[in-house]
Amino acid sequence: MFGPPSNKFTQDERNNLIDRIKEEIAVHVQEVDIPGSSEKGVDIMISTRIETYLEHLEFVVLVSEDRDFVPLLKKMREKGKKS
Repeated sequence: MFGPPSNKFTQDERNNLIDRIKEEIAVHVQEVDIPGSSEKGVDIMISTRIETYLEHLEFVVLVSEDRDFVPLLKKMREKGKKS
């Protein structure tokens, strides 16, 4: 769920945000749903998917507060991709 721990989005707010982003022209939204309460493994799954998209796209936008993606950003820059 999105948002800081003290003010998380409600399920309806989350759904509305994702629906709104999906309606944007030329925007692909890939939702990652891992059952259970653990998010372990999400970073690797997302990084792998982004690297796959990099093979066919010139630009990829990653929005995250998670510093675990810093190595992915470095790799994107080394491949000459805009991040």
